[in-house]
Amino acid sequence: LQGRSFSSTMGNASCCSAAVNDSETVSTANTERLLDDTVPGSGHELYFAIGAMMNPVSMANRNLTPISSEPAIIQDYKLTYRGKVVFMASADQELGASFHGVLHKMSTEEMVKLDEFEGNGGMYARTPGTALLYNGTKVACTIYSMKDNELTQAIGLPDERYIDILTMGAKHHGLDPAYIEQLSKTPNNPRADPKTFKSIRVPDGLPLFSGEDLAFGDGEGDHPQFVSLNGKVLQTNFSEGHPAFKACKPMMGKEITLKMANMIFDPKFGVPESLDEMVPEHAATCEDMIMRFGFLPEEAVARVDTQSLVAKRKSLIPLLKKIPGLDKCRWVELVNLADVCIAEGAPEDKEIIRQGDPGDKFYLLQTGTADVKVDGKKVATLGPGEYFGEVALENDSPRAATVVATSPCTLLSLSRFNYVSLLKNLAQLARDYGGGLSVAGVHNQVTNINDIDTVDWFCVGAMQNDKILESLKLTPLERTPAKLADYELNFRSKSEQAREASSFGRLQSEGCFASVDAKPGASVHGTIFTMPVGQIKLLDGLQGQEGRYAQKFIDCELYDGTKKKCMTFVKKESEKDLALAKPGETFLEIVVEGATKNGVEKAFIEKLKSTPTEPRTPASKQKSFKVPPKAPKMRMLEVASAKDANGRHKYFAINGKVIAFDEPKGSARAERIEAYLGTEITISLAHRLYDPKFQTPEAYKDFSEEHRNYLEDTFIRMGLVDEQKLKAVATLDVAQMIKYRDEVIPALKKVPLMMNKRRFELMTLADAVKTEKASTGSIIIRQGEPGDKFYIVKSGSAEAKVDGNFARRYEAGGYFGQLALESKAPRAATVIATSDTVLLSLEGNDYLGIFKKFAAQRKE
Repeated sequence: LQGRSFSSTMGNASCCSAAVNDSETVSTANTERLLDDTVPGSGHELYFAIGAMMNPVSMANRNLTPISSEPAIIQDYKLTYRGKVVFMASADQELGASFHGVLHKMSTEEMVKLDEFEGNGGMYARTPGTALLYNGTKVACTIYSMKDNELTQAIGLPDERYIDILTMGAKHHGLDPAYIEQLSKTPNNPRADPKTFKSIRVPDGLPLFSGEDLAFGDGEGDHPQFVSLNGKVLQTNFSEGHPAFKACKPMMGKEITLKMANMIFDPKFGVPESLDEMVPEHAATCEDMIMRFGFLPEEAVARVDTQSLVAKRKSLIPLLKKIPGLDKCRWVELVNLADVCIAEGAPEDKEIIRQGDPGDKFYLLQTGTADVKVDGKKVATLGPGEYFGEVALENDSPRAATVVATSPCTLLSLSRFNYVSLLKNLAQLARDYGGGLSVAGVHNQVTNINDIDTVDWFCVGAMQNDKILESLKLTPLERTPAKLADYELNFRSKSEQAREASSFGRLQSEGCFASVDAKPGASVHGTIFTMPVGQIKLLDGLQGQEGRYAQKFIDCELYDGTKKKCMTFVKKESEKDLALAKPGETFLEIVVEGATKNGVEKAFIEKLKSTPTEPRTPASKQKSFKVPPKAPKMRMLEVASAKDANGRHKYFAINGKVIAFDEPKGSARAERIEAYLGTEITISLAHRLYDPKFQTPEAYKDFSEEHRNYLEDTFIRMGLVDEQKLKAVATLDVAQMIKYRDEVIPALKKVPLMMNKRRFELMTLADAVKTEKASTGSIIIRQGEPGDKFYIVKSGSAEAKVDGNFARRYEAGGYFGQLALESKAPRAATVIATSDTVLLSLEGNDYLGIFKKFAAQRKE
């Protein structure tokens, strides 16, 4: 058939009619139904399918549903296979030629969807044609022909899989047997030998992920980017500007094997509804095809507990099917939705969402009850299977109501991205199936959900330095040096009176800030960063602290002479307390280091280096906490766990010294130091207060004494402690702390919640966990009992059972126990050690406090 039209007696309409009239697959009634209402304006069109669209499975995978279908012959076209790497069916015009296919009657709406698929990448274009039904009736129709471009100009061999798809479709719709026989014998590229398949490397000792662990890696905010293929978890780290980010974002947090099996349909394997239905060769085939695209890593960071994932899907999908409009969806259509649902708990009286707050999640109530209140007045009560939170996401508006738990609740939540992207597709299915899911406004919001809106920001200060950007989690997409005419660079600081009243603390207020001030004839050099628009909002909050700066759009000039409109921050005219001042020596070095790396003009950098500065505090004048001669030595676990009668941590440690904090709760100092209590703060300070002289060590043992003393002095000058009480209560057993951190942190790094955190971010948690052991067969937690601890499996294995039935298993990196702590409800499962197991445990209040502390430290 390659490059030639089909030639046999089947090309003769009368012979064709006689040959097919004996078949039970074609009837006059069907033909009448096909031709009915196909006149212009009827809302229906006739579409002649020649490739995969002949196959009902391929149609269903694209959510296309023909009104009716008949075998037919297209006239004045020949069948070829075109492409660049993969070759697919094309109808090429040739007078007198013909071949067989399927004539679908489609709604106008379905044809619009078909245009999106067939026109994808500019490969196909609609062309008019004349189809001959097997009863001799001629009808006008639409056929898709490949455009003549670099992607489609070559004629080649189709894949064996593709020919099988065509042959299956031809048989289903009753095409002429002689044509089907010839179609099945089309020369093709045979399926690859499984021995040659490309596969993902799986190192020994990888953690075992649950579905919730995987769903956490959805790439939202500071979440990691996980994609699971054939039970192997890959971690990407694409910035929003990376070409692969847009393609991978919909996959993040999901196990994509089943989805790929449906999208890349292969008649050899059929259409599995569940992962446990896939034969190993089928799963390996999907893995091979995806890995050959080349944009995913080749080595796994974890494995997915597919047994638990299947169990999660089987437990959640029936619940999802209770949502109006999703009840008629196919199982496979709900798999990704089930995978990205996150289990959450809410104790009685907790506000799950609050009226007026921004909307960030969609919720489905699994167990428990909740009241809906508008302006404080109860308007509804929700129970299991009911959902809320979609209105703010669909309309991009504040929460319209407050929802309060009236009993301990377990909920399933979806992030904004997953709600919008997944439910957009499911909403279309709901409409197709006649359902009533609330989706008002979703389509318009989703149209550009993956588009990256950016702003060009002209930066002259410390944020030119990658260390500062990294500490604030700012990720420029592009950067280029530039200059700004009629402005000059100055350094400003608040007045002494304003510094004392500042909520930012004395150190922050005493420090100088770079300022671009208008001055005709002058010029200032800096870096233009192309930033995601969401991060500009964060910058606006940082630069606009206490109303110092305001956004202004100005014309910058690149070094090649190109003009570019950029946003920068300038001092507000109303800000009277920002006076000219010398910058600190550290601050200026940060600016110079960043500008140099970004390629700012050397002459300007030399001028910058000559700026008079306030030198670093000399060692002789540094402040420190005094250690009494006979001070006891404390272990870090004691510092992390000691609390007062109100449940507040009593100590923090810095530079090997343990400090007692006794400021009254609610005071300004107490609120600002809350994030540091119960922790050793030297390393976190080093990351927050970057100094080019010392760089940023990741481990305590890598600090020089000079650097530690500098940080201690800096912390005291921040005004977080009373300088009249600079006295330590004990020394810290630093050697024991370092040894324990080295043992525990590798285990914590296997936990999916923490895989994208740097070592120093995990130290607070490492300092607070205790090591426990459980022998084979022992019960670690028991269903129905109160929850008092959170557990992480360091080594060994365990399994969870609900009502005596297997629910999931845990290996190194697995964690459990958090749901009862968060919801203040009894344990939902019993967990039993299946081998001798080493656990890291965290007391309930410490679990809640430390994760709250993570958020507080990010805010600070």
